[in-house]
Amino acid sequence: MGIDTLAYDPFMPYKEKSKDAFSNYWFSSSDGHTVEEFNQLLDCKNVDRLVKNSSMCIAYTHFANGFVDQSGKVDKLFKERLQYLAAQDGWFVPATQLLDYLNKQRNSNEYVSQMYLLKMDFQWLLERVYKKIVFGR
Repeated sequence: MGIDTLAYDPFMPYKEKSKDAFSNYWFSSSDGHTVEEFNQLLDCKNVDRLVKNSSMCIAYTHFANGFVDQSGKVDKLFKERLQYLAAQDGWFVPATQLLDYLNKQRNSNEYVSQMYLLKMDFQWLLERVYKKIVFGR
């Protein structure tokens, strides 16, 4: 999927008819599960492209996965990536605030189609295969 979460899932937050009883809305996130994946996701070229496209990213990670070494030092590249990101003229808000903003812009309560969900599932599968090859997970 890469850094541009909105390009991957332009209908988010969206509703799924079959899951209405469980959740009001669904959304996607860009996978930065480990420090290596997060650093690749926030590569300066990716951030520059995101800024150029005036798009957005919701990044998912687990900070327990290599972001700090045994001596308590933060991963150097991770720190550099965050400093570069922070230097951008971005709107850095919690996911809830961003999703509420997107929902108000669309002002839509329509459900996404099964074809749309199938397309996203296929993209997710391709990314899982890529992550297995590149990162071994």
